[in-house]
Amino acid sequence: MDTSGADADLDYADRLANAMGAKEDVYNQWSAFIRAKRRHDIWARTAKMCQDFIEGHQWSEEDLRTMQEQRRPALTVNKIRPLEQLITGFFRSNRYEPTALPGHNGLGVQQVADTLTMVLKQISEAQQLRWKDSDVFRDGLATGRGYYDIRMSTDKNALGEVSINVLDPFSVYLSPETGSYDTADWPEVSVTRWMSVDEIKHRYGVKAAEQVEDSSGGSVVRSELAADEAGEEITPARFFGQWDEVERQLEVLGEGFEDVVANRRRRLIRVIDRQYRVMEQGVVLVDLETGVQKTVPRDWTDEQVGAAVQNARAMNLPVTAIRRLVSRVKWMVTAYDRVLWHDYSIYDDFTIVPYFSYFRRGITRSFVDDLIDPQRELNKRRSALLAVVMTTANPPLTYEKGSFDERIVNDMANNGVRNGLMIPRNPGSSPPSWLQPPPLSNGLPNLVERSEADLKEVAGVNDSALGNIDKVQSGRAIEARQRQTIVGVEYLFDNFSRTRELMARWMIRLVQDFYTEPRLMRVRGEDGKPEDVKLNWPIEGQILNNVSLGSYDVVVDEAPVSATFAQAQFEDAMQMRQQGIPIPDDEMLRLSNVPRKDAIIARIEEQRNINAQQQQAALHAARAQVGIPPDAPTPPVFDDELPAVMPAPVAGQPLPETGRMQSVPPRPTAAPPGMTPPPRGQ
Repeated sequence: MDTSGADADLDYADRLANAMGAKEDVYNQWSAFIRAKRRHDIWARTAKMCQDFIEGHQWSEEDLRTMQEQRRPALTVNKIRPLEQLITGFFRSNRYEPTALPGHNGLGVQQVADTLTMVLKQISEAQQLRWKDSDVFRDGLATGRGYYDIRMSTDKNALGEVSINVLDPFSVYLSPETGSYDTADWPEVSVTRWMSVDEIKHRYGVKAAEQVEDSSGGSVVRSELAADEAGEEITPARFFGQWDEVERQLEVLGEGFEDVVANRRRRLIRVIDRQYRVMEQGVVLVDLETGVQKTVPRDWTDEQVGAAVQNARAMNLPVTAIRRLVSRVKWMVTAYDRVLWHDYSIYDDFTIVPYFSYFRRGITRSFVDDLIDPQRELNKRRSALLAVVMTTANPPLTYEKGSFDERIVNDMANNGVRNGLMIPRNPGSSPPSWLQPPPLSNGLPNLVERSEADLKEVAGVNDSALGNIDKVQSGRAIEARQRQTIVGVEYLFDNFSRTRELMARWMIRLVQDFYTEPRLMRVRGEDGKPEDVKLNWPIEGQILNNVSLGSYDVVVDEAPVSATFAQAQFEDAMQMRQQGIPIPDDEMLRLSNVPRKDAIIARIEEQRNINAQQQQAALHAARAQVGIPPDAPTPPVFDDELPAVMPAPVAGQPLPETGRMQSVPPRPTAAPPGMTPPPRGQ
């Protein structure tokens, strides 16, 4: 691998840092960023091309100029877009529901696990995670990488709540020194943002904003480090209104590293937001029975550590404290050579959770990567076919010299194939004739068809999955072909399920670390009705649903390969019902896709209550007829086959037969040969 470019970048950073006398932390920040950017740009060039192809930008500017000069058409027959929509549709038709479980180490309670599951659901609904999941999945589908940013926020809740945002994959710079899917193994990660002075003031404070603007309050940013910016940022269109390239770049005045002018009202300041790990001495609390360990906060004193150990032992927990090397997360934000923020993170891990559509030991690829060449060939073949047809429509014309004026000859050359063209001919001259073009070869149309077939074969998608009927005719065969397509792209959904599990684990850690006060949350239950969930709620000297204690795992429930998640559930329920499993009608409705099913379920429950009241009234009326008080206890029943109202026994008449007795073969009226029927009362 050629590392000369990376070495040159590092040499530049080293020389620049020494020349300007930068602090060690700023030098480390820029060295890490340049090192990550070198590998990031290799991925970004291909990822940008994949994104452009999905959006229909499939010809380069040079090719378009050449085609225009040659007066040849440049068609864009975007076959990648329907494939991307198909895979996204499969994804949107399935749901990924995380469920919390007590940890394998035994430090967890099922009731608290159920509460955490409801909290995860509440966070997902409050953060509109359904739509953000789609954004991240499409980022991963197009570029191979998608990212969430999950952290605590007090923008809407003064106590703090989990906030989930979607990051632009072209602004996230991964460390080239790692090759793991899980961020727990990452040494560092950087995010770049283009911000204005006003945004810096809002996010990092007034003092931070003063670092990047002139002391006189003007719009001049003075920094030698800003002059180079370590190269241009490779990214597709990402804003509603695109900046002009000249305006977006910071204009360098003079020669060398001198003043840089930036409009403070525009996003023209590159801010590098970097999270990285450091190893240092710390204190760890260890459970001697399970081996579970927890790193105490860095600012805890020895007295606080001792008090924590004593409190644990008072609850019969064998906990001890030891000193050892621990990993902590530090956070540094810089704009040029100005430090906007640098301190230990309040979190014990990075706030970024990745989604890689394809991943193998640090290698990521897009779903579109292998479709670029077939799509490019299809565009060229279709353009060439159209050019041939247009050329043969205006064949050469032979005519006798002097039979036309020069003006008519030019008109024939420019408008020879237009309808209504009048061709006057001089008297006595022979009529003109068109030369017949050679017949169109079948090779070019065959190549066009082959290109279209290559796109489907490379993507693993057939016509049935696209909604087009191919050679298969029966409905079951079409469904089987569609399932075959989903199996071919199952790795895309499997990796997203892995991402969702990492997200849920991180959210549970945030809830356990920051949701420490009593909280009342309202969550939509399984039946669609709101339910109140209490966290850390004091009741009679105890704490209900103390989420800060215990250890919990996460599993992600997802549907098997099916047209839709709801359809799979409904079909399974129908099969179980046909096999004799008594699934109630309202549960069947909840699993169906019937419109306004909540209203139908409410009417069913209302009618059920009315029927129960009517049965109760009939029972009281029947008992009143035989003189049984309404508050008298109901005689015991033996099974569900008994009638709702049992008649009272009458003296001198046989007892009525019960359902249990009816299940026994009836007593014979005549005795078999050699036997005498016993008396009725024995």
